[in-house]
Amino acid sequence: MNQSFPNAPLIELAAQVRWTEPALKRPDEGDDFVVLAQTWDPVFDRLGQVLARHGYSRTERLLPQGSEIEEGQPVIRYRRAEDTETTVIFQAGAGAFSVNAIPPYKTWSDFRPAIEIGLMSLVEALAESDLDRLTTSISLNYINAFDERFTGGDRMKFLESTLGFNVQIPPGVQNALAGEPDNAFLSLSGRTADGDRMQFKTGLGNVQNTPQVILDCLALSRASASLNMSEVMLVFDRLHSVIHDTFMTLAKSFIGVLEGE
Repeated sequence: MNQSFPNAPLIELAAQVRWTEPALKRPDEGDDFVVLAQTWDPVFDRLGQVLARHGYSRTERLLPQGSEIEEGQPVIRYRRAEDTETTVIFQAGAGAFSVNAIPPYKTWSDFRPAIEIGLMSLVEALAESDLDRLTTSISLNYINAFDERFTGGDRMKFLESTLGFNVQIPPGVQNALAGEPDNAFLSLSGRTADGDRMQFKTGLGNVQNTPQVILDCLALSRASASLNMSEVMLVFDRLHSVIHDTFMTLAKSFIGVLEGE
């Protein structure tokens, strides 16, 4: 599970935790969750101070001061001072926190400590509040993009014959197109044996204006639990295991390309 591939197709990896913030909901506005960003500024400041102790001293605000924010919307970003040293970015919002890996991604063992740093920092930043926070979801999202090294220039064949996802285009639509479509996606989801939810989105897309095959794998747990690092990390390990096993099963026919052969 800790194997690293020279030609890994991973372009984005995000580990996210969401939790309840009942004190910040506006009961007069129904189910809408909207708060002033300034309400969260003290938490963002404390989080920045804690992450700075771990070397993540550079902050970037994604929304103007005084803006209204929705539940889960990223408001501020934390990274290392020097871009050349940055392999991980932390993002925080109202009731949401994520740890994002920047390519080149190595292994889960390399990324996992960053999640622990983020969770420890988050718990410390939230410690001054007396709210009984419960996680509403814990998710892990891997997005892969397969270029010509994998597709050989025929994206539809790779999608259908190699990955095993069949996209049926009606003849009337296909006849109207000059060649394969620029974009074509399918989505499927279901539950794992552990009761977690998995979602796959795959198809033809573009990454940096280059035609590629996209495979977006999301594993999510909705079990309520305390915002406790050890408990949350157990869930992340379980989600990673099912995504890793799924990818390796799909990758059997192109393992040589992954390994740079």
